[in-house]
Amino acid sequence: MPDSLNNVTITLTPNIALIPSTFDFTLELMTDIGVPILEPNVSITNGFGNLSINPPYEKLEFYFEGNQNLTIKMLVYSSVFYKKVPRERPFSLIYFDFKNYTAFNGTAHIRYYFDRLNKIQRMRQNNIRFYRFDGTDWVLMNSGVIDNYVWVNLTKISLYGVFTSLPAPAVSYVSYSYPTYVNVTNVTQNITQMCRRTM
Repeated sequence: MPDSLNNVTITLTPNIALIPSTFDFTLELMTDIGVPILEPNVSITNGFGNLSINPPYEKLEFYFEGNQNLTIKMLVYSSVFYKKVPRERPFSLIYFDFKNYTAFNGTAHIRYYFDRLNKIQRMRQNNIRFYRFDGTDWVLMNSGVIDNYVWVNLTKISLYGVFTSLPAPAVSYVSYSYPTYVNVTNVTQNITQMCRRTM
């Protein structure tokens, strides 16, 4: 990974059975979270910055108090390998892992615009929420959905995930009809012999 002290060494050992060739190697380096799809530096100018993820659908917008100027380094993941997910929203959309950044004051308002026609067409769009990973569990953030984006207000930088749930299956109701009794008259009758009544 960039900014890492690790290194990878590839050694090719000659073999008489191999025909000399030119080889191309592709390495995917994985963190303990997963494979990042983006590793951008986001510049915040006069309190605003944005990051395109999958134009024109997916993007991040940042709004900072007080027209601050700063730089945020982050990793964007499409999947992670943490086994735990929020029970009430087990389906992940995307993850943002904030790394090195310039300190900021106050609250950062972040909006994640999602592809409402493709990515989550089967999922509950109004049930999308931001979560923060506290090292053990995903903690629900104060967030919500407006049109085609989900918002959250942050006071610190961490690993955040956007989760949702599948739509609830349609519930079918069975209508029962109960008989209605009308003109019921109380009848009194003297019983002079033993009888058996079944209720």
